[in-house]
Amino acid sequence: MNAIPQGNERILIVDDDDTVRETLSLLLQELGYSVAQAIHGKHALDILSNTTNTYSLVLLDLRMPVMDGGTLFPLLRKQFPSLPVILCSGFEHDHVVQRLMENGAYSFIRKPVSFPVLAREVRSAKDTCVSPSVRTR
Repeated sequence: MNAIPQGNERILIVDDDDTVRETLSLLLQELGYSVAQAIHGKHALDILSNTTNTYSLVLLDLRMPVMDGGTLFPLLRKQFPSLPVILCSGFEHDHVVQRLMENGAYSFIRKPVSFPVLAREVRSAKDTCVSPSVRTR
């Protein structure tokens, strides 16, 4: 049986659903990660731009009010080009996901997220130097 990969990096969860944010946060904390939460894209940019904390990864929902993931992603690439981003949505892998993957998103995880898949994808994103063009879980 394979051990569930863990870490100690700081992760930003960007999702408008309180339950999803809290659940993902608890799961990641159980794996040893430090977690911050943003309720939409603008909030995420504010956190990333106005903090002394270094974030190692963003877990990004696609459909949110104020600023969605499709709008936030290119801004993240411009301001934080080496910051890995994992897309996470309850909707099917579609043209928006494909476009973001082609532009450097690390992977796509479909909600509801399983604990082993979340652990594996987060650790893999942190351990991989070059983002693959397409990764879907």
